[in-house]
Amino acid sequence: MVDFCSVLNNAGQEERRSELEGQVEASPDSYRKSMQRSRTLGDRFLISITFESTGQISGLTTITVRKESPTIIYQGMTGVKRKFCGRGLGKWLKADMLLKISKRYPEVTYISTGNANNNAPMLSINNRLGFKMHKHVRAYKFNLEDLINQFNIQ
Repeated sequence: MVDFCSVLNNAGQEERRSELEGQVEASPDSYRKSMQRSRTLGDRFLISITFESTGQISGLTTITVRKESPTIIYQGMTGVKRKFCGRGLGKWLKADMLLKISKRYPEVTYISTGNANNNAPMLSINNRLGFKMHKHVRAYKFNLEDLINQFNIQ
């Protein structure tokens, strides 16, 4: 589980979301708790992992099927450890997951995924797999204290 979280955290850092601070790092304990909370809501998960001949995890991809929206798959993190990049593992992981989805969840009609606009490798993979932009989402950061002071909020 430590190696799994290491790849998960590494992939999150590779998203190149440098403009956003405070990205949460997964630990085995925090990941287990998060999965348990989601399971109590009826969510189902599927994780694909690639292993090197040494047994080390080189890449992973995750999906979630939410109870309240069974026709939509939420594609989670896809990532490959930096030292294993350039071999097509990210593309293979996502393509393999698409095949698994079509077999295990035939009711699914949409796959929701996303990534930072400056993550060229993942944008390329998503494009080659046929993903199309549906909507653009922006995230903003601000200092709460500055906002309170600016608007004289008591």
